[in-house]
Amino acid sequence: MLNIINNPSKPKTMKHLMLSIIALAMFVSGVNAQTVSGRKKGIQAESSFVFAGASHWALGGRQTIGYCINPDWYVGVGAVFISNLNPSGNDVNIAPLYPNARWYWKDRRWSPFVDMSAGYAFATSTGTGGGAYVAPLVGINYHIKGRLSLDLGLGYLYEGCTYYGMAFNQHSPEIRIGLRY
Repeated sequence: MLNIINNPSKPKTMKHLMLSIIALAMFVSGVNAQTVSGRKKGIQAESSFVFAGASHWALGGRQTIGYCINPDWYVGVGAVFISNLNPSGNDVNIAPLYPNARWYWKDRRWSPFVDMSAGYAFATSTGTGGGAYVAPLVGINYHIKGRLSLDLGLGYLYEGCTYYGMAFNQHSPEIRIGLRY
């Protein structure tokens, strides 16, 4: 390589080398500009749709608000309304309140994360009793623009409620789609 630089009879090779270095530098700086997530320290909220199913289908919407400590950690509180569609009787509706924590694996435009919500589910339909609510989740966050991002996750939903005095424990996979802002 030193021979190429010191040899004046090969000016085209030197030009190609310089152009390659400049192109590589531009590529690396462009990649770094696109990988930043847009997550900043401060208040952040999420609105999401919940779909779960096993022996009963569960549909709901959740709202979480909290504080982004840094691009890697978020803590907050939230509420969700879930309607468990019971094919053999009345639907079981609950409204859990929960603390929420999230850890992002990387500060990138596409950021994998682990999320945990656990709290108490209040009964909202006749004959239903409240109980535990646990919803761990793994997913991916896609930064759109500014503070706006899209969440897509796959997790587990547990509702430890009662229905007319009998245990109505929902154990099911959960799909969650939401917007962070």
